Amino acid sequence: MFNKFANHFEGIKKIPRFRLSSRRYIPRYLDFQKAFDKVPHQRLIIKLAAHGLDGDVLNWIENWLADRKQTVVINGQCSGWTEVVSGTPQCSVFRPLLFVIYINNTDDSVVGRVLKFADDTKIYHTVNTTLDINNLRADTIFFMVYRTANAF
Repeated sequence: MFNKFANHFEGIKKIPRFRLSSRRYIPRYLDFQKAFDKVPHQRLIIKLAAHGLDGDVLNWIENWLADRKQTVVINGQCSGWTEVVSGTPQCSVFRPLLFVIYINNTDDSVVGRVLKFADDTKIYHTVNTTLDINNLRADTIFFMVYRTANAF
C-alpha cells in the first residue's frame, strides 16, 4: 500500500515547482483492473528473459507458474478442472513485480513521464502548447489500446 501512495506522491511533489513556472501539470491516473489475472504466462517468461533473467531463476518462475489448475464451486456443484495459462498467483509478493516487468516496455512508447506500481500507472505531462496537449491525448490513447490488446 505504501508504494501506491509513493507513486502518487512522486507526481504531487512536482506541483509546487510547476506552479512557480508558467507550465501546467496534467496527470492521468490509470488502473489496469484485473491485470494480475490476465498476464499470459508464456509472454511473461519471454519478457523476463528479455530483461536478463535466465538459468535457475527463470526456470523457478516458469515452474511456479506451470501446471496450475482451477475449479469453480457454486451451490455445492463443482465444475471440472481447467488449466490456468494466465495470471500471477494470488497472495504472492511477486505478483506486482511480475506485472510491472510485463508492462515495463510501455515507457518507451509515450512522451510523458510514467510512474508505475503494481496495476496503478500514472502518466504526466507539462502542458504549454497545443503539441503538448496532443501528446497527452496520444499517450492516453496508447494506454487504452495497450490495455485492450492485452485484455486488461
